[in-house]
Amino acid sequence: MSLRPRRARGLTLIEVVVALAVFALLGLMTWRATEHLTHARVLVGDELARWRTIALAAHRVGNELEQMAPAPLKLHDRGARTLTADNDSDAREGTLLSFLALAGRHDTPARSGFVQVDDRLEWWLWDADDMDTVPERVVLLDKVDSLRWRFLHRNAWRTEWPPQGSPTDALPEAIALELVLPDAGTLYRVFALR
Repeated sequence: MSLRPRRARGLTLIEVVVALAVFALLGLMTWRATEHLTHARVLVGDELARWRTIALAAHRVGNELEQMAPAPLKLHDRGARTLTADNDSDAREGTLLSFLALAGRHDTPARSGFVQVDDRLEWWLWDADDMDTVPERVVLLDKVDSLRWRFLHRNAWRTEWPPQGSPTDALPEAIALELVLPDAGTLYRVFALR
């Protein structure tokens, strides 16, 4: 029996090319998966931030409505003089809901209100119950298609306040807020006042 030394055998060119192709394909798949995960993370983060903003806006509205004083609750039609803030060019899409809040500045009651201006939900603040002055405006939410208010009075929902025959300083039993958002659909929130 003769022992012949075995000849060292290496990889052929085809084997090297196939191995490189497999590694390139695995690298490409890993890169695409990482890109999709990063994109999904950004989308989820943006969606979470949007819902957080919506929740904070609803909380602000509820917090202000809880401090509503028994004084006239006013609905002002769009285009009313009381809506004029900085100039007359602001487009009004909705109705201003204004009310006297007990937690005003300097511990005095002040008028507060919510209105849709263009595609934004804004919170308007006056220093006192005088709506002839220019309010401070705070944007609570953007990308708002529409804003509607409804008022619960004697187990019936109404779109106008105060109802005929009721005192002007009467408060509804509850106020419903309806927000139509292009990215979140229609959201309802009911705030009990009594």
